[in-house]
Amino acid sequence: MPSDAVERPEAPSTSDASSVGPRRWVKVVVSLLICAHWFAICTAVLAAGTPQFPPPLPAVYARLYVTQPYLNFLFLTNPYRFYAPNPGPANLIWFRIEYADGSVRWLEVPDRRNWRLRMPYQRHLCVALLFDQMGESVSPEDPTVRRLSAQGRVAASSFARYVARKYARQDENGQPIPVARVTIYTVMHSVLEPHMVQKGWDINDLRLYTPFYIGTFGPDGVQLDKGTEFMEYRVISDLAAHILATDIYPEFRKHPDRDRSEILEELGIPRPIRALFYRFPELLRQDDMDRPNLKEVIEQLFGTEDFPKDRQTPTRT
Repeated sequence: MPSDAVERPEAPSTSDASSVGPRRWVKVVVSLLICAHWFAICTAVLAAGTPQFPPPLPAVYARLYVTQPYLNFLFLTNPYRFYAPNPGPANLIWFRIEYADGSVRWLEVPDRRNWRLRMPYQRHLCVALLFDQMGESVSPEDPTVRRLSAQGRVAASSFARYVARKYARQDENGQPIPVARVTIYTVMHSVLEPHMVQKGWDINDLRLYTPFYIGTFGPDGVQLDKGTEFMEYRVISDLAAHILATDIYPEFRKHPDRDRSEILEELGIPRPIRALFYRFPELLRQDDMDRPNLKEVIEQLFGTEDFPKDRQTPTRT
């Protein structure tokens, strides 16, 4: 063998290789802890239920007598009740922004199209949920009668100031167009159920939305229509008709040659209102824009009795 040859290191023996890394009992203990953690999470998921969908008794007993202290200590019980066995309605916020020159823009928060990642969207969804939780039920017989708490009024005022500051406009000459007022609605978007899918509903069906009017605020956050502390329930067909008559159709008449979808996008019209025009193109006809009974027209187009009955006077924004 040449004197300058490099000697290869000897391969470690089997006994030396077994000593690399954690000992076997450590692996066993860690594996058991991971299994116990996932078992606790499974009990949290499976033990959640409703009167319509009761949970299995073994899962209930396992959570009650075995995993409950661990779940409470790590605060692992909170989210699962929203998704098991059936998810509840999502909460949205609709803003109607009116500018000093009379132009209007709608804003839906959160809007999935504005987020590249899912996590920021989910966090803004929680903001809308927390805002809705500031409304408290007043009548057990009628869940649509709700009162906004004092903290909710502060939050609404803060939202109005933020929106007025963030969405200020400029004219063609670069001069600022200040926001005149901001109207706020909190909206519950119900989940599609199997019988709705059988009837041909889609995720943006107008009948899945339940709006509550919060108030109209100035750009400084001061409420302009004081005098009520209630979250005023609105019939969605009435609100949709008012949006068409007040904000959409005037723009259609002003720009008869422009693409209708571009106008709707520019106005930021909420998704269920935009979906009306794709589902019922007859609403785009010039002859149908002057109908005085748009609310009844919208309900007749759906051809069902699924819209709720009126409980408030027509919406005024």
